[in-house]
Amino acid sequence: MKHRQLSYEEVIEFNRSRTNSTEIILFLDGLRTPENVAGIFRLAACYAIQKIIIHGSSELLFSKAFRSVARIHENHFDIVQIDDNQVIDTLDNLKNSHSLVALEYTSDSVAIHQFKLVNPIVLILGNERHGIQAPILERCDASIHIPMYGPITSLNVQQACAIALYQVQTKR
Repeated sequence: MKHRQLSYEEVIEFNRSRTNSTEIILFLDGLRTPENVAGIFRLAACYAIQKIIIHGSSELLFSKAFRSVARIHENHFDIVQIDDNQVIDTLDNLKNSHSLVALEYTSDSVAIHQFKLVNPIVLILGNERHGIQAPILERCDASIHIPMYGPITSLNVQQACAIALYQVQTKR
């Protein structure tokens, strides 16, 4: 059998034939680099994310670095920006209809491949240096982690998001 690379149009049609039954909202807690946020926007478009909530600086979205990477991907989902005063209310409101899932090593986190998906979810990603803030973690229904086997204990937030979105989509 000869393999042939699909054209752009064929890939679009192939993806259209598949359904996405997992409702996922991404919650970005204090990300600080425009390249990471832009990369996550691209992932969100690839995985049919409905909404991204950004807690932190809105300046990231207007930076040249963000614009060059994100291109038109932000047109595929809703973007909500919140400040520190809105975090708790936003999470409490989401908790009424979604499971809040932190992607973070915690005292009770489970490996991502062992996580039992509860649909719909809010996947919470933390700051590149400090992770997810304690008040946000306290409101989460679950925390999951990506097992590491070497001396490095974490991935870049974009890489971790890609793995998590793939894992969640394959569990649907």
